[in-house]
Amino acid sequence: MIKEEEKRFDINPHVIRQLGKELVPDNITALMELVKNAYDADSDYVKITINTEDTYTEEPIEYKTNKGYIVVEDGGIGMDEETILKSWLIISYSNKRPDATGIKKVTRKKERTPLGDKGLGRLSTQRLANYCEIFTTAEGSNERIHVAFNWNDFDTAEKLSSVPVIFNKQTSTKTGTKLILTELNSPMAWKGDELAQLKGELAQLISPFIKKRHFNVYLTVNGEVINIMQEFHDLLPLSRAAYIFDFDGSWLTIKGTVKQEKLIGNTTTSREEYHTYILPDNGSDFLDFFFTKEKSNFFNRVNEGSMLSFTQRIALLDIPKLKILNGDICNPGTFSGEIYDFALNNKDEVGGIYDKFSEYKLFIKGITGVKIYRDGFAVFPYGFKDNDWLGLRAGTTSGSSYYGLRPDNTIGYVEISEGRNINLKDKT
Repeated sequence: MIKEEEKRFDINPHVIRQLGKELVPDNITALMELVKNAYDADSDYVKITINTEDTYTEEPIEYKTNKGYIVVEDGGIGMDEETILKSWLIISYSNKRPDATGIKKVTRKKERTPLGDKGLGRLSTQRLANYCEIFTTAEGSNERIHVAFNWNDFDTAEKLSSVPVIFNKQTSTKTGTKLILTELNSPMAWKGDELAQLKGELAQLISPFIKKRHFNVYLTVNGEVINIMQEFHDLLPLSRAAYIFDFDGSWLTIKGTVKQEKLIGNTTTSREEYHTYILPDNGSDFLDFFFTKEKSNFFNRVNEGSMLSFTQRIALLDIPKLKILNGDICNPGTFSGEIYDFALNNKDEVGGIYDKFSEYKLFIKGITGVKIYRDGFAVFPYGFKDNDWLGLRAGTTSGSSYYGLRPDNTIGYVEISEGRNINLKDKT
């Protein structure tokens, strides 16, 4: 006979496995959730170490027989026993969700708006590895808690509450959390050609456009320290055109600079004309002709670096094709961004930071797209892989001018904020 206290709902662990696969579709998303957790813990950094060959030995882990590991470590506020039992071990629980008014509470120390709110961090670990172990010390405590479990047990246990969880305590004064994932599920995803593509995508999890960083990501893959940020900033001056925009809630201000290389074109005739009419005097005669025809006050000559600049301000009500909701114009709130236009068909435009034109092209192709960053973190899938949310590709297939923006040679971002853009919600 079933005891009275056992007559309650439970759940088959397979549901958790399936839920994790659907909500965390790939390795990039999985890592991003773990990075978000470090940010929400008020850490100044997150350190990610990926090793596809060796066995992890630096900590007294429970699952010692393993090959390949991922370590995600932060210096945040850590977790105590109550937080682990009432928060981390309760699937999908999150104290970061918005209140009844739709506003999230800021973090205690650094007053950050939390980036995670769906409780996906622990679910994302199953995408990466079979074994999950946590070492964490809460701020102000000398008690280090160690939690370990095997995701494969979710496939054999009859109910979620019977999945074994190893829990013990140690002594430590170093505040923060170290997540150790061993027995990698997809070691080839971190090697060879896949790694080359992945490095660019991982680097874009955190906006490379931010000038002053309050949160840093350190990444090492198979002993190689990935520092793509410097390459990225060395790349921007090689763009043919740059556009900076800012929306204050009422007015959209767009500023741009265009180099003479933008006029080269993509045909033999246009290139010959460029070398005949533009290159000899750096476009001076061309600009004289341009300003005899262009009577607006948007454009200005630029003496150094570029040939032409412009500034334009547009009122919200004058922006075309805005959607109307409940009788009001849909106003996303303040945002800003930058877009850079590059050439992939002309070796003469590439400066000296690349030994080969092919290296330049590969790097550009690895990071093209206009991303959306919320508080510095990428919002997937916008601007990643083949996602062309701005419809730039439609312009290239409709017979429009070569001189417009094209998705395969455009790099840029739109920066929004959880606090300022409260009506823009991520879709699961």
